[in-house]
Amino acid sequence: MSDYSFLWKRENPFYSLHKDIWERSRAAYSGGTDYIDQALIKHISEVDLEFAERRRRAYYFNYPRKIARLITQYVLGEEPRRRNTVPELEEDFSRSGLRVNEVMRQFSTMLNVYGAAWLLVDMPGFTGELDPERQKRERIRPYALTLSPLAVVDWSYGEDGALAWAVVAENGTYSPNPFLPPVRFSRRRLWTRDEWYLFERENDTARILLKESAVHGLGRVPLIRGIESDGFGMDANH
Repeated sequence: MSDYSFLWKRENPFYSLHKDIWERSRAAYSGGTDYIDQALIKHISEVDLEFAERRRRAYYFNYPRKIARLITQYVLGEEPRRRNTVPELEEDFSRSGLRVNEVMRQFSTMLNVYGAAWLLVDMPGFTGELDPERQKRERIRPYALTLSPLAVVDWSYGEDGALAWAVVAENGTYSPNPFLPPVRFSRRRLWTRDEWYLFERENDTARILLKESAVHGLGRVPLIRGIESDGFGMDANH
């Protein structure tokens, strides 16, 4: 059996350098008591009871979220004009009900928060013949998702300047049975220019297994990376 544990260890140098900043930016954008507990610092001369009381009374004005969303509202204040678009894609670009402009607002806001963002273009898997009736009934069509820079842990560019491969972390829960508690999963999906591979770490044994793989045949990695041109673009912190 192959050992795929390196997929959980590897990080792009750019990712490693900025991961802590991105996590703090995410916490600041989310706000709430979790961020207050993280950001509030105890004074040198402050006793524990005083600090606990100050933390209990603290209030966080979430300016990061307001500023990030204001920039997006300004940039996309006038809706882009798109020609020859497929109405179904334009009205449900994410395959979860988000219109194309809403997905791009997510991408813009994520870029404002982190200084970097990713866009993934994917398609549901299927087996057997695909005719127009089945394609419409099962909604088998391309869709786009925004990903934070924390989700894409490693990547590499080819000599042609395009992505050669990328590793995406897919962590979450699934609940196939409403009478049982949800099950957490930790996965890594490796995208290449022609194939993808899905690896999963078992909760009980920590073994890492290749769950699925397929040929997509696009000739390119279906990910688009955006970075802040006047920040990260000059190798500077966001």
